[in-house]
Amino acid sequence: MTVGTVRAAAGATRPSRRCAGDAAGTLRTAALVATAVAGLVALVAVVVALVARDAARDALGLTFPGVPRTLGSAADVLAANARLLGVVLVASAVAHVVRAPEGAGRLVRLAHRVPVAICDAVLAGSCLVHVLLVGAALGAYGGRTVAAILPHGPVELAGFAVGLGLYLDARRRRLRPWPAVTAAALALALLTLAAALEVFAPS
Repeated sequence: MTVGTVRAAAGATRPSRRCAGDAAGTLRTAALVATAVAGLVALVAVVVALVARDAARDALGLTFPGVPRTLGSAADVLAANARLLGVVLVASAVAHVVRAPEGAGRLVRLAHRVPVAICDAVLAGSCLVHVLLVGAALGAYGGRTVAAILPHGPVELAGFAVGLGLYLDARRRRLRPWPAVTAAALALALLTLAAALEVFAPS
């Protein structure tokens, strides 16, 4: 075996290592996202429980009717969550593609940042709405909300966190195809499991 062959073999292994590192980095980012979201939800819940429980109940008007235990219901839940995940994945693709060329002028760099800024605003707004709604429901109804969001809630949060982790990675650097596809598939798998748990898990 020649030195050149050894170098070629070593070079062939580097992409897979980098891909593995990218995937692990996305999962670490997802864990941070999930922790932050859970913490914000808990904070909103505590504030609502202490100072605005009755007002939150009047505003939300939740009755907790439950979900019919049918495949159609599970498909509807998954479709709704998949649409939200789709928005995150599209934003990730935008952040991946829209980058100013090396040495570009200030105006060109600014023009390339605009689409990412729009994606930031859309995703941040969506996250904020969901954090406020779930936190307010927990603060207003306590145990009834906990029963309604378990066991599927943490799994659903994990699925969206993986998608958001992929987006945050795309904002920092160009994504590698295989780790990005793996992360997207994992997010969808988690949402599929969450939909099944929401509909069919014993309550």
